[in-house]
Amino acid sequence: MYPIKKGRYKKVILLIFAFILAYIIFYFQDTNIIKDTLSSLDYVGTFIAGILFAYGFTTAPAVSVLLIMSKSQNIWVASTLAALGAIIGSSTLFMFIRNYLSDEIKKIDGKIEHEKWIHNFLKVIPHKMKKTSLIILAGIILAIPIPDEIAISLLAITKGISLRVFIIISFIFSFLGIFLVLNIGRLI
Repeated sequence: MYPIKKGRYKKVILLIFAFILAYIIFYFQDTNIIKDTLSSLDYVGTFIAGILFAYGFTTAPAVSVLLIMSKSQNIWVASTLAALGAIIGSSTLFMFIRNYLSDEIKKIDGKIEHEKWIHNFLKVIPHKMKKTSLIILAGIILAIPIPDEIAISLLAITKGISLRVFIIISFIFSFLGIFLVLNIGRLI
């Protein structure tokens, strides 16, 4: 058996903890202090859940809170507020990646382009459609309840994507994803 280095899997452990927390929030929703607290905050709780929707380790708990709160809130208002919260979370990450990590991402991107299979795949997409394809791919990732860091990184390193354009893309796709989650919450 190989020894596990101290702290080697802390991100995976945190992710597992986030899923366990989400399960506890959703399963024990009738007697849950977190649900009661967020419900007492009403739409402010929905806004906070939207902020948490944008980060990998808090996506699962945010989805479970949105599922619970969907039964007591107007779906259109809740979707809008949660999407605005998601914009705050996503924009913070976007600016961090663009301002502090873009050099490293470009180095990684340069190494990836040397990989033969990726290079061949990128040849298939016409040059004019690469930006549109990246925006659509990033939008889909933003809409579904999975960590947004991948989508935000794609948009942050794409030339011509300003913060304003990012906010519009983020709002549209986050709204659609959250609206879907809230509708599912009404059905459960």
